[in-house]
Parts: sequence; structure tokens; C-alpha cells
Amino acid sequence: MGITSSVLRYQRLQQEAPEWSLLRARTAGLIVAAVQDYFPPERRIRPVAEVIAELDQDLERLRETGVEFESTAAAYVTNWVGAGYLIRRPGETRGSETLTPSAAALNAAAMVSGIESPQRAASASRLGSIAANLIALQRDSDPNSATRLALLEAERDAVELRIAEVHSGHFAVLDPDTAKERVAEALGLAQEVPVDFARVCSTDSAWATTACTSSTINGPSTTPMRVAARVKLRSSATARSAARTFKSSSCIGEWYSHPHADLIV
Repeated sequence: MGITSSVLRYQRLQQEAPEWSLLRARTAGLIVAAVQDYFPPERRIRPVAEVIAELDQDLERLRETGVEFESTAAAYVTNWVGAGYLIRRPGETRGSETLTPSAAALNAAAMVSGIESPQRAASASRLGSIAANLIALQRDSDPNSATRLALLEAERDAVELRIAEVHSGHFAVLDPDTAKERVAEALGLAQEVPVDFARVCSTDSAWATTACTSSTINGPSTTPMRVAARVKLRSSATARSAARTFKSSSCIGEWYSHPHADLIV
């Protein structure tokens, strides 16, 4: 069969996926910069008027450098909403509409960031996370009570050993370089969360009209636990689906029992 099915699938994505059209757009640099700078992780939802005003100022600065942009800020925003790069939602009062980047726009921005600052090598922190996830997957998908108990007891022994080390006063403290590496890894994972959240908002329109609007998230009815629970439920369902693809956990244990020094992430 070769690559026939893959080519057909990717050709369809090329025509349908907003990420693909965004990266092929003549103003892709402007769109990606706007998504990254106007909608930081801590402020994904912003008033339409505020975004247009900020974009209008930036367009003036760009034109002063000799870069040509034919449309106005308002026209660009309208086009980006129509193309699926931004999501526009009504506010509680006239003129209080809001904008938030779509999952596709965040995906495209992440791709550009990856091109600009690629992950060149596997860090010890990342490999440790992979190893921990594999061990947890082996344990939690194992139907054999004896081997599951053995894994749990090994984890308990490791924790008790660390407790004993703290009691004795002889315990290791992370050196600055390792701590910095772990912080960078955590921040990298955290940057993926907004994309997942945006995908939930854009694919569940009924829930998005309430949970993803600024009046709900920032207003007195804020319920962060409900938002987190919804994302967690979807993530759990995805994880369960992936776990079902493993017919036996023994292959995971066998894989982990051998060195994989050449693993690159």
C-alpha cells in the first residue's frame, strides 16, 4: 500500500486544517506574533476592542520600518476569526465581545516556537518523566496482583529509604543546573496546557459558551475546579483509550528492563 493513504490523509489536512493554512498564509508571521504576544498563557481571553487597538499600534510601527500591511487591524481580526485562528464570543453587554486563540492557532504558534528553539537533546529530567510514566503504566495496567504488589512495595521501600535519609540528615539536594533543567521541563509541559484547554473550548461549543468566556472565568461565578475537572476527564478518557492498546504490560516491563541510552526525545 506504500504511502498512498498517508498522502491522501495529509492532502485532506492541507485543505482542511487551520494550522496548515495559517502557516502558509502571507501574513503568517503577523498572525503567529499576535497569538503569542497578545494572548499569553495567563491572559488567553481579551476584549476585541483592546486587541484591535494594540494591533493597530503595532501595524503603524511595522509600516514605519518599511513592512507593508494592506489591511486595517479590524479587518485582520475579522479575517482571522473567519479563518478559525481566533474565536470571537459575545459579552454580557454591547461592545464587550472577547477574543481567544483557537487550538489551531496555538498549535501553529507552538510549531513556530519549536522551529525557532528546537529541543536538541533528551534531558535527564525528560527521560526521568518518561521512565516514571512507563513504570506507572506497567503497574496500573497489570492485572496480576502479585506483580502489582511487588511494584508497589518497591515504591514504598524507595520512599522509606528517602525518609530515613532525611531523618539521618544525609540527603541529596538538587544542584542548580539540575534544578534549572527540571524547571524548564515543567514550564515546557505547562505551555501545552493552554492548547489542550483551547481544544476543549473549540470542540465543545455548549460548554465553551459558559466555561470559556471571560465573564465566567473572571467573574464571581468562577469555578476553577470545574474547568480543571472537565479537562481532566477528557485527558483521562484519552489515557484510558491509549492504555487499552496495550494487550499486555509485560512488554513495557521488558522494554524498561534493558538500557536505552540512545533514546532521543
